[in-house]
Amino acid sequence: MTTPHASAATHTFEHARARALPPSRPFWSRAVLALLRYSPRMIVAGLFLLAAVLKIINPADFAKDIQNYKLVPVNATHLLAMFIPWFEVTTALLLFMGRWAAAARLWIAIMLVGFTLAKFTLVARGLPLECGCFGKGNWLSDLLGVLNKGERGIWFNFGLMALLVIDFYVTRPRRPAVNLAPQDATAPAAPQR
Repeated sequence: MTTPHASAATHTFEHARARALPPSRPFWSRAVLALLRYSPRMIVAGLFLLAAVLKIINPADFAKDIQNYKLVPVNATHLLAMFIPWFEVTTALLLFMGRWAAAARLWIAIMLVGFTLAKFTLVARGLPLECGCFGKGNWLSDLLGVLNKGERGIWFNFGLMALLVIDFYVTRPRRPAVNLAPQDATAPAAPQR
C-alpha cells in the first residue's frame, strides 16, 4: 500500500522527467533529421573540395583561367593558382568536420562573394570565358563547367551562399528552453519590496 505522499512524489518525479527529456524518436527518424540538418553543409563542402581537387590536378590551366579574367597582374596568377585550391581544401575540410564551421562558413562566403564579383565582370564585359571553377580536362569538370558558365555561374554561387545561410540557421546552437512551469509551493518566495 502506498501513501498519498509517496504517490505525489512519484508523480512529481515523472512529470519533471517528462519535461527534461525530449520525446524519443526512432533511429531512422534521427538519421533523416541529421541528414537534412547537415546536407547544406555537406553540399557546399563537397563542391568546394571537388573544385579544389580538380584545380590542384592541373594548376597551369587554372592559372590561365585566372589570367583570362584580366583582374590581377599576370605574375600574381600563378601564386593565386597555387593558393586558392589549397585554401578551398582547408575551408571545405573545416566545414565538413564542423569544429570550426563558423570560420569556414565565413571564409567560403567571402570566397563566393569574390568569385561572384569576378564572374559578374565577365558577364558585364560580354566575355564568354570558362570560369575555371572546376578545372579542365575531364568529363566531370566539363559537366560542372557548363553548369557554372556565364550568368548560370552567378546564380550557382548565389545558391551556394543560400546553402551557407541555411546551414548557419539550422546548425547554430540552440538556447535552452525557458521553464514556464509553475514553481513548487514549498520553495521560498522572492522578497517583496
